[in-house]
Amino acid sequence: MNLFYEIALTQMPGLGLRRIRPLLEAFGSAEAIFAAPRDAFDNMAAVQKLLFDQNGREAAMRRAEEEMEFIEKKGINAIHISDSRYPYRLAQCEDAPVILYTVGSDTFNAKHYVAVVGTRRCTAYGRNITTKLVRDLAAMVSDVTIVSGLAYGIDVCSHRAALDNSVPTIGVVAHGLDMIYPPTHRSIAVSMVERGGAIVTEYISKTWPEAGNFVQRNRIIAGMCDAVIVAESAIKGGALLTAKAAGGYNRDVFAFPGRVGDTASEGCNMLLRTMQAGLIESAKDLVKAEGWETTTRESTQTLFTPEMREEHKRIYDALKGETLHIADLALKVNMKTAALMPLLIEMEMEGIIEGIAGGRYRNVIL
Repeated sequence: MNLFYEIALTQMPGLGLRRIRPLLEAFGSAEAIFAAPRDAFDNMAAVQKLLFDQNGREAAMRRAEEEMEFIEKKGINAIHISDSRYPYRLAQCEDAPVILYTVGSDTFNAKHYVAVVGTRRCTAYGRNITTKLVRDLAAMVSDVTIVSGLAYGIDVCSHRAALDNSVPTIGVVAHGLDMIYPPTHRSIAVSMVERGGAIVTEYISKTWPEAGNFVQRNRIIAGMCDAVIVAESAIKGGALLTAKAAGGYNRDVFAFPGRVGDTASEGCNMLLRTMQAGLIESAKDLVKAEGWETTTRESTQTLFTPEMREEHKRIYDALKGETLHIADLALKVNMKTAALMPLLIEMEMEGIIEGIAGGRYRNVIL
């Protein structure tokens, strides 16, 4: 029964997290707050007005009833901040959600939690450093979980890399668990849940993914983790907000450097320049900075060369250290442009090279 009142308390209009948590500490439970007489709040005029607004209270109770039916029907876990299952790292944050709703795992006791975040408009470089980071981290460190936001770009890349390397991964979303946003990521969300991970939110069902919700959810990603890695980010974006939240929680923040002038890396370079993040180039750097024990020697496999077709390798070698126009590249590898173009498209899709303005190409450097 107390869960009903806990949900209702979070749905009281205007109350907010910063008022709810002191109330819970003072009264001991949500049920006790609702049962307390009006004069118990005489020294909290604003809270008293909100709690005893009859319309607000009735609306909160109705939403709590609906949510109780929803979580029971769909097998959703509702974890109160006082519950031993609640992520203990997040519970230390003063603005942590009172309730977390999860589908999938309802235990958060892995030894290491790492957030990998970045731009939705990631480049081949961003995808590849993310994939390599997660792959090598999985090989080096036991009992690690990857956390991100299930968004396009770096987020979903980190989730996929975790699944590919048998690492649990958690997606923190900005909406209720009656949907998955973006819808195209439903299948990967299902895989995450089936393979020991979870989809997590602070929002009840029928909550749409509004812009402000994404800002709010970023603090959960930061608060759940030991370290936040910004793989690739423009000068503005959600990844930088996650990094800022992590810094406020005294979490470790790291970023991968990017080429000077690359729009997609301006945010990472800014974090490094202003010393808001530590520079890493590999999983080895992260593990060393965190002082984690390793289970095996880090992977020395390069991301592309061992599986690269001969014609791809010729192109890759020709581009080493250079940015070439397609015509110059065709001359260097002794191929006609018409024959070279489909190979370049294949290599771009595989993340081996990237095309830039003016019909030029360069390798993705790891």
